[in-house]
Amino acid sequence: KLMKTLDYKLFKEVMEEIVKKKTKTPQYIGRFRSTMMEEYVAEILRRKINNPSIKVVRQHEMTIGEYKFKVDIAVLEEGKIKHIIECKVELDSSRLKTAIGELILAKLHNPNIKIHIVYYKPEISIKLLKLASKIVNIIKLEDLARKPSIIENSNHQTSNMNIR
Repeated sequence: KLMKTLDYKLFKEVMEEIVKKKTKTPQYIGRFRSTMMEEYVAEILRRKINNPSIKVVRQHEMTIGEYKFKVDIAVLEEGKIKHIIECKVELDSSRLKTAIGELILAKLHNPNIKIHIVYYKPEISIKLLKLASKIVNIIKLEDLARKPSIIENSNHQTSNMNIR
């Protein structure tokens, strides 16, 4: 039902329910939540992009010289990467710095790529978040769910996606 409706309240309920589950492998729960958020964000974008030449791809592999890495979501137009979106269930300073590092590497390789971080729960100081937003477009998942065009309409220098 969640992926059919993309209802943010339902997404929140499911995420909270997952945390309540007891398991001997908490890393499995973390990976499951991460995958669920990536799928949710990708589906929001797929439904809002109004252009058949644009594809939203989850876990897209990138290669920069000898270095290979995967980005959570890539938006490709006619096969070329236009946007990279990193999804963070909990955004703390360590996760933020790691995400920014990979996004900057991608941007150095292709300066035209627009870079974004979408997060669900902030576990970070507002000061660091504001500082980081000078480098990368940072979007709260709730805002993206409510208004997917936020990526397109952001005043941030990295935003320019054709979303309707």
